[in-house]
Order: sequence, then structure tokens, then C-alpha cells
Amino acid sequence: MLQGKELRDTCLGSATSGLVARLLCHPLDTAKARLQGPEGSSFRNTWHVLRATMGTERIRGLYRGIGAVTFGGVPGVCLYLTTYEATKELLADRGAIGGGDAESGGEGILTHLTAGMMAEVVCCVVFVPVDVVKERLQVQRPAGAAAAKYVSTAEASSGGSRAGGSSSGVREASVPPYRGSADTLKTILRTEGLRGIYKGYLATLASFGPFSALYFMFYEQAKMASQDLIERHPYFRGQGGTDARAAEGAATATTEGQSARGGRAELPVWMTLGNAAAASAAASWLTNPLDLAKLRLQVQRGAAATASQPPAVATTAATAPYTGMLDALRRSYRAGGLAGLFKGSGARMAFQAPSIGITMAAFEKSKEMWGSLLP
Repeated sequence: MLQGKELRDTCLGSATSGLVARLLCHPLDTAKARLQGPEGSSFRNTWHVLRATMGTERIRGLYRGIGAVTFGGVPGVCLYLTTYEATKELLADRGAIGGGDAESGGEGILTHLTAGMMAEVVCCVVFVPVDVVKERLQVQRPAGAAAAKYVSTAEASSGGSRAGGSSSGVREASVPPYRGSADTLKTILRTEGLRGIYKGYLATLASFGPFSALYFMFYEQAKMASQDLIERHPYFRGQGGTDARAAEGAATATTEGQSARGGRAELPVWMTLGNAAAASAAASWLTNPLDLAKLRLQVQRGAAATASQPPAVATTAATAPYTGMLDALRRSYRAGGLAGLFKGSGARMAFQAPSIGITMAAFEKSKEMWGSLLP
């Protein structure tokens, strides 16, 4: 079980890695949100969103919601990775699930699936409010003259409005835009209450729970395969460091089944980054329909915020608020078929792969850094 210095270094390392990854990859997350949001039909792909946003809002538009992510998301990443590490060690030490062997330190596939799911359950208390604030800022149009330029840029590039596109952007044009992360949080609390802040909580668990479980399963399996490669092949053995025990006899220990957790080869940064990026890309694609439904639930404003709409933009069956996860999935499928459910999957993979790859690579190095800097 994590405790003392190990717990401190894990918390600081995860917070540092989360901040670095978010600052580098947030524009791709904005592109994903806009592709999956109410006006997603106006854009063709990730590059199209980035170009249209830069043309009207500049770099500020790509970093909408970064305040919420910095002050809420970084602690969320800390809670996420710390919970995963603690749960994984607890399950492996007690043999509560099994499925592992001596070489993996008692960690099996079920251990990784369960620890990943548990990490999501715990961190959603922080991540859901952050996501709600961030995504509402990311999908709203710019105010004033920039709004017309934004729409004309998007539609001109995509050949005009597409049939069947959502009119939710028009419905919300009469609602005052959010002015920043703090204003968004205050507005949601005032008009929708605590329920608005936690809108899509169950949908988030249904989306990111499977994502986290699949991601950590893929990542840990890739990590063990990479360690096997380093320990058994002389060329790869020189690519990364090992602890003292692994350096002296990793291959022998592996053969004799004596290698325990903490005694295996230490992977080079590029290998950790590659494993994490590949695992997150696979998990992102598989769970994209759930993420799309979750986002559409979170970005819609509550009844109190849209009650003053003019009659000309009255709610219709096509623009009525989603009633839940299944309703969002059903209507998304009805509007765009199977392709509609995977709308934004490319942008999601383009964001998650480097973001989580950087997070995990920086996490391992940050833990070492904080461990050496602090007594």
C-alpha cells in the first residue's frame, strides 16, 4: 500500500505530469469537443476545427477552459493515478483477484481492469465539474462580430451547412456567453445548481470507466511485453536503465520466476511514451460512442438558462434536451448512423494518445525527480 515518501512522490509526480500534458495537448481536446458538440456537422476533421478556430479566436480559442483544467484537472490527475497505483498494489498484495504470476508481481489483467475502473470512480468527483465547465467553454461560439466570422469560416470550408445539422447553436445564441472558467462555474451553480455541475456524472462513469479499465489493461500488458524484450534481448537491454537487481541478472531472474514487482527492467522514456500512446488510442476508439454521448449531455444548458428563448427558436424533437445516456446514443445514431457515434474519434485519439503518453512518461520521471529533490 502506498504510504509516506512513496505516496508523496506519486502525488507530486502525477500532478506535474498532468499539468505538462494538458498544456501541450489542450488544443486537440478543444477540437474533439467541437467536433462532437452541437455544431460538429460544420467541421470535416480535426485540422479543419483547429484552422477555423485559429482564424477567428486565435490561440485563446484553442485554450478555452484551460483555467478549469489547471485548477481542477491537475488535482484530478493526481487523484486518478494515485488511486490506480494504490488499488493495483492492494489487489496484487492480497491476491484479491489473481490472474498474475510471479513475473508480474501478482498483477493480472483483472487487477489492472479493476484498478483502472476504481481510479475513475474516485477521480470523477473532481473531473466531472471540470469537464462540464471546460466543455461548455470549448463548444460555445465566440461573441460579437467574431461569431459571424466563425460560422462563415466553418461553413465555407465545409461547403455550407449540412443537412440534418443540429440547430442547438442557434437555440443558444440568445443565451449570454460564458466569460471564463470562474464565470461558467458561477453561472451553472446559479441557474442549474449542483446538479448542473455534476451533469453527466453517471455518463462520465459509463464513458471513462471502461476507457480507464481498457487503457490500463492494454498499457500494463504492453509494459510487461517491453520489459520482457529488454531483459531477453541484448540490443534492447542497453536501451533503458534497470535497477541493481535487474541489471545483474534480469534474464536469470525471469527464467527462475524470481522477478518481483520493482525488480524488473526500467523502460526508457520513449518506450513508456509509445506504450501509453498506443494503449490510449485503442481505448479511445473503442469507447468513443460513450464519450460522445457524455459530452452532449454535459454541454447542453439547463432549462433555467434557456427559458427565455424567443418563440422563433422553440424547442423541437430534434433540439430537445437529451434525457440520458441512452437517449443521446439513440439520437446520435439516428442522425448519423454508426459513423455518427464515432464522430470525433480521430480527434479524441489525436488528443488522448500524446496526452496520456506524455502523462505516463512524465509521471515516471517526475516521481524520480521529486524523490531526489525532497528528503
